[in-house]
Amino acid sequence: MEPSQDQSTIKLGEYIVLQKGNFMKIHQLSKNSCVMLGRDKIDLTSIIGHKFWTNFKMVHKKGSKREFELIVCDKSESLLNLIDKDVRGTDNRDIWDDGSSQLMSADEIFKLRDRGCSGQDIVGQLLENSKTFHCKTEYSQQKYLKKKEKKYFEYVVVLRPNIRVIAQILFSKDPQKVLNLRSDTLSQIVTAVNLQPTGKYLLYENGCQGLVTAVVLNHLGGNGRLIHLYPNLHYQKHAVLAMNFQQKDLDSFISVRLSSFLKKMFPDSSCKVSGPSVGNCKLIACENSNDPQLESSGGLSSSEVINGGNTHECCERDEDISPRRGCLNTDDTEVSTEEIDPAHEPPTRQFIETSQSSQEQKLEDSALISDGCKRKSSTDDNDAPSKKSKWELEVDKAVDILSTVKADGLIIICKEYPIHLINRLIKLVAFSRNMVVYSMYQEPIVKLFCELKLRKDVIGVKLTESFLRNYQVLPDRTHPEINMSSSGGFLLTATVVSPEDCPS
Repeated sequence: MEPSQDQSTIKLGEYIVLQKGNFMKIHQLSKNSCVMLGRDKIDLTSIIGHKFWTNFKMVHKKGSKREFELIVCDKSESLLNLIDKDVRGTDNRDIWDDGSSQLMSADEIFKLRDRGCSGQDIVGQLLENSKTFHCKTEYSQQKYLKKKEKKYFEYVVVLRPNIRVIAQILFSKDPQKVLNLRSDTLSQIVTAVNLQPTGKYLLYENGCQGLVTAVVLNHLGGNGRLIHLYPNLHYQKHAVLAMNFQQKDLDSFISVRLSSFLKKMFPDSSCKVSGPSVGNCKLIACENSNDPQLESSGGLSSSEVINGGNTHECCERDEDISPRRGCLNTDDTEVSTEEIDPAHEPPTRQFIETSQSSQEQKLEDSALISDGCKRKSSTDDNDAPSKKSKWELEVDKAVDILSTVKADGLIIICKEYPIHLINRLIKLVAFSRNMVVYSMYQEPIVKLFCELKLRKDVIGVKLTESFLRNYQVLPDRTHPEINMSSSGGFLLTATVVSPEDCPS
């Protein structure tokens, strides 16, 4: 999708990508905005109004050491131009790295930077005061200058954010935060699910910084529909914000919480969803319970508690607990301990008995006040019409869309076991449509593969692992890079079909 004339201009409040050499950083442009690139502090106020892909040169501010401002320049100059092709050695056998080849001290180099000398001038003086530079081979000289260029490079390019750049930045910063999702695996997901601009897709994403969400929205272009499901209170949207989507693109995006969506979409279904853990106990939420008390408490039932692997019934009535210490009424059988000697009663109990009358009076007064408040609030609630919150309207909208026409594809990007998600969400996918499941771990995706092979509602189940290795392509120096990504995650693809039409 080609950017418009307005989108090709750097504007206040938008996200930009700053590139200095091989280093890139995402930054939101604000008024009086400054950004740190390494140890250098750069003022970005001068770039507003310019076009993307404009080259800027870092110029020292007066009276500051590591603060720079940006001015427009025609092109960036490389330090490789400093190499004298006529002066070079044949080999490096006589060069010894003993620390005495550079005549300039570290203090002299710092003084050059403090005086505001350009990076090219500093590197030029380093080459003049080097004993061994002109004795190195051409390849060694280029390697030395590339190392110095990372430190003294003074040109910045402002890029417009796109999917490739954002995926590269997030992966290079911390692969675990995007579940080891590389750009090559991301392209396979787009191809496997067969993204179409006018399609309607269902996406569950957890722990990927909103990268897959941004990819789908970018492909839809505001024409299709994306229903995004997330497990927590808020979804991750770092990549979505960095793409600077227009309002037209965001209108086709519906983001709802998974538990609220499933409760609304499948009101009569029977399943158990693990709730929050409290110590060694874990609450269990039953979505098919018809108890009004359970529904009012948000779906969490206090009648079933798992403690250390054993299930116990919780006491829900006040009559089950005896007022005496150590007395518990269980199954209509009373088990009591010894009576407490009044002479050895604690002072707290004596204090409670003496102040019992005053406490009762306070309770009566508070009851009258609370009764009056309840009457007032009830009258106010009856007068004001009930309004649904924004997230409830989003859930209703998502349910209405999938109730009429099923989705054209299903994408699941998760850290947990995806088996229970597949059992629910596969019912919302139309026949002859594709589904894609991605996981950075091998065990859950293999277990899902084995279970899907036994089912009749999916065909063409495939499990793949991506392998990527970058190559350096230079004259007489073409070879694979030493450092590479160990794994790009595991990808499972399948096609949803009607189980009635499949042969037994």
